[in-house]
Amino acid sequence: MANIFDLPLSDGWVVFDESLAAKKLHVSNSGDDGNNGTISAPFSSIAKALQSINDGEFSIICLERGDSWNIENLVLNKSGESYDRPVVIQSYGAGDKPRLSFSGTGF
Repeated sequence: MANIFDLPLSDGWVVFDESLAAKKLHVSNSGDDGNNGTISAPFSSIAKALQSINDGEFSIICLERGDSWNIENLVLNKSGESYDRPVVIQSYGAGDKPRLSFSGTGF
């Protein structure tokens, strides 16, 4: 039986096969939640990206490097397909890592 400790690593980080993702959505401070979440038309909020994925699907949410978000309330109520196909939040682009500031009562 496979487990999370069997996943491939790169520099100590788990590597996921992005080509298997049901959805890959992008979020940028210059985006708009009326967009479709592609790299050329990103969402502006992480909440919109989370609302756009389906529970039980391997999905990737990409946050633009150099951007920051002040999050008052974020509900992470979706899971991926399996331990090796979870919901992944990662960065894209150049610059500093995305910055998340939490100021609300829920996470």
